[in-house]
Amino acid sequence: MLPEAIIYMQYFGTIVLAVTGCLVAARKRGDILAFILFGLVTAVGGGTLRDLIIGRTPIFWVIDASYLIICVAVAFLMFRGLNHMRKIKHYEFYLVWADALGLATFTIVGTHIAIAADVSHIAAILLGVMSASFGGIIRDIIAGEETLILRQDIYMMAGIIGAAAYIICLDYTSIPHNYAVYGCIALIFAVRGAAIQFNLKMPGHRYFEQ
Repeated sequence: MLPEAIIYMQYFGTIVLAVTGCLVAARKRGDILAFILFGLVTAVGGGTLRDLIIGRTPIFWVIDASYLIICVAVAFLMFRGLNHMRKIKHYEFYLVWADALGLATFTIVGTHIAIAADVSHIAAILLGVMSASFGGIIRDIIAGEETLILRQDIYMMAGIIGAAAYIICLDYTSIPHNYAVYGCIALIFAVRGAAIQFNLKMPGHRYFEQ
């Protein structure tokens, strides 16, 4: 069972991911329905795919409508107040770091849910990363933008590292579960944070440049 504090962090992560979805809708000059759609897809898309793959039904947001309510509320607030956000100094900087925390939280939560479904370790890692990042990929495909997986950012890789560390902690160490959860969230946040701070990228293939 996950620590109670993680439930609140999930709500925080939902807000952050919904905000990033709304920013894409704004760039596309979308109406309020576009804001709601992009916010929802970004925030719950990855978790929805995870639940469908492991047969965990009803899907999490069907059981707990608070995730949908959060996304819709964020969409309305962003649609009405996005212009005011520009007045906040370096708001995009804070949003990037908040997104890193959302990535970390959702990856570990997704990995935990996958492990509870008795899947293999490799599948649990992939499902954990899917929970955190595939909503953004679906959003970018709908918006016709370059997806995360093609940007060479150390984003999904940070999730893979943290999810693998979480499984190792659970199966091969005697670290208390709470410490494993918080420690691996911190690990993902640190890896992603280092990539943001130092502009680190994954190496891309150079076949067509030769």
